Amino acid sequence: MLLIALGAAVLAQAGAAAPAETTYTFSAEQGFSLSAAPDARTCGSLDGGRLAEGLRPRFKGDDKATAMPANHKKAAAPQAHSFGSCPIQVAGSITLGAGGMVTIRPTRIEYADKVDRWFIEFGEDKIVVRNLVADRWSGSREEFQSRLAELEKPLLKDWDRLGAMPETVKEPRYGILTSAAGQALWLQAQTEAQLAALVLARLDGRRFTLGQALPVGGLPDRAVAVAARLVERIVAQCSGAIAPKGAGERKRVENARWDGTELAIPQPSWADAKYWSEIDQGRERRLRESRDRLRRMAESSNEAPITRDDWKAAVDEELKRWSQDEARILKDVRTVSRRLMVPEVVDGGKGTYDYREELKIEGQAVRALKVDASGRMRQQAIVFYDAAIGDLNVMTVTWDAWYRAEISR
Repeated sequence: MLLIALGAAVLAQAGAAAPAETTYTFSAEQGFSLSAAPDARTCGSLDGGRLAEGLRPRFKGDDKATAMPANHKKAAAPQAHSFGSCPIQVAGSITLGAGGMVTIRPTRIEYADKVDRWFIEFGEDKIVVRNLVADRWSGSREEFQSRLAELEKPLLKDWDRLGAMPETVKEPRYGILTSAAGQALWLQAQTEAQLAALVLARLDGRRFTLGQALPVGGLPDRAVAVAARLVERIVAQCSGAIAPKGAGERKRVENARWDGTELAIPQPSWADAKYWSEIDQGRERRLRESRDRLRRMAESSNEAPITRDDWKAAVDEELKRWSQDEARILKDVRTVSRRLMVPEVVDGGKGTYDYREELKIEGQAVRALKVDASGRMRQQAIVFYDAAIGDLNVMTVTWDAWYRAEISR
């Protein structure tokens, strides 16, 4: 279960600003865009040239040792691909009550990217849906809650289809990307954002408590997390607690250093790739051990020369051991492939962010607050299981994110 992880400071300020129920109107947009290129560390395969490179065995009939050349080709520089953007827009009212109670009543939810665009309008007696499953649908709030399952069904189907990432999307779906891995990563982000928008629709009129699970079920955790973080931003904005510490008294900053932790700026729902470093370190260790065994064989051959067949057999044996170890590792990876569908961060990049706000205070409470926040993270390495190559795939990503919102009481 995912929680809206509001910090104690935000809860305290929200409670101080709104001891009784206080309602704010709001309009908010959040989204991100990506560009990515395959990283050099994409493959766990090994060839004999890389394994024996630089070793100097002495063969029978030769006067001196022979240096083993490298026979693997240098990879071409990877080409970066643009992912487009995945923005969510939502407008409506939010009521903050005692004890961290929250009620959201959206008036409009919209999603738009280069391919898909749809919106839901919430009236007093009728809800209208356009360009989502059907061109147009309308009905009561009760009918809409039943209809939501039908709206979610094709997106959930896409989400499950992408679980093999990217085995089932080898051909570009929209002609935007030529990289299958990049295509799958972008489609995941797109589907995740649309499901998050529908999570917000499910919250219509429901009361829930900050710090507890959102009252939705049956949807991917990542999509729920995106919606939860958006709710968290709106609540923090209502209490005047959204500004980054670096914004200072002026509540304005440009091109500040950013490590990706500021509440005001959305982030992809990725995790730390602890398992990647363990696998990567294990591969380095096994490669070093294999080369050490071949090195000892090469050194002893200077005293007792060996045949070329002996050397080839030893290299083949090391490659066989490597392949068996890789098969075991990838079998373990596949058993948790649903988790590994989540891209995870290997190396944090260098980020910068901009933030500015326009605040109006009445008494001790926020009367109105307009926020414009954006960030860019450069050269961030992420890893995921790539069924197309049967291995863990690393991509170097640059991503932009933004949050623009206005609230008033």
